Amino acid sequence: QDKTTSKDQDETAGWKTYSEYGWSFKYPSEWSLIQTEGCGPTFAPTKNNIPYWLDICGSYVNVAETPENMSKPRTEEGETSVFRNEISLDNHDGFITLTKYKDKNYPDEYSVYIGGIKNNDGTSGTLVIGFHISNSSEDGKYSAIEDFKSNFDQILSTFKFIK
Repeated sequence: QDKTTSKDQDETAGWKTYSEYGWSFKYPSEWSLIQTEGCGPTFAPTKNNIPYWLDICGSYVNVAETPENMSKPRTEEGETSVFRNEISLDNHDGFITLTKYKDKNYPDEYSVYIGGIKNNDGTSGTLVIGFHISNSSEDGKYSAIEDFKSNFDQILSTFKFIK
């Protein structure tokens, strides 16, 4: 079921659209594509004092792992898995997690794991969408990732799989 509401559509009307690797989504017009290396694109607000960014490891989805395994609570020292919930993006099921780190040099992150996504070579696996927030802005004030979840939810509401 598509969870996009007319309010979400109105709020995203002036946003940019990114389409590649068999999926597309909208992102705020004041954001830029800042990196295309690695496993996929990274987007961030143009203003450097906004401490969050979005990355999508989807240029080659993870064939070896399932959303169930990738989203299991982590037990590594210094990490706290806050929650793990089921999610559906454009009729593809998966999980969303929130992980927080004790070491403030690591960004807290929401991660979405969606299974059954095909690579260009015909293999299929798990698409990973990460929304990260550094633990302080330029002015040194702590920023809680929960304060920015509505931004991530709006972006996710526009996510579509294309052929």
